[in-house]
Amino acid sequence: MEGFEVVKGRRGSIQSVEPQNVNAEVVQQKYSQGSEHLMNAVADNFATILDLASDIVSIQKMKVQSDITIAHMREAREQLLAESQAYVQKKDADTRSIVERMEVIRSMMNDFYQHSSQLTSEDFCKIITEVVNQMGKMENGG
Repeated sequence: MEGFEVVKGRRGSIQSVEPQNVNAEVVQQKYSQGSEHLMNAVADNFATILDLASDIVSIQKMKVQSDITIAHMREAREQLLAESQAYVQKKDADTRSIVERMEVIRSMMNDFYQHSSQLTSEDFCKIITEVVNQMGKMENGG
């Protein structure tokens, strides 16, 4: 191994004893040739490079448009969720209202049959109908 010697170090690495001489003109010439080759390749394929750049711009535009569409879809989803929750709450309140009315009617009928007052069945039916109608008016704000 000419120009190298094994030196025991912390990692047991091989180190150079003599610095290597580098000819600057050779490096510059190889750099020029590589640069020239690259310029020729770019010139030969410039149309393809432009097409690729155009495709990249088109893809970026599509990405922006899809991001906007996704954002709109998220907003619409949130709005639909809010509307559906409001609808469910309204229907739940309506159902509770009907159940409460039915409970009042059941209680009144139970009292009527237990106490058999002087009311006839027809009179009692009219009273219950009027009570139910009044309850409906009160719930509807009338």
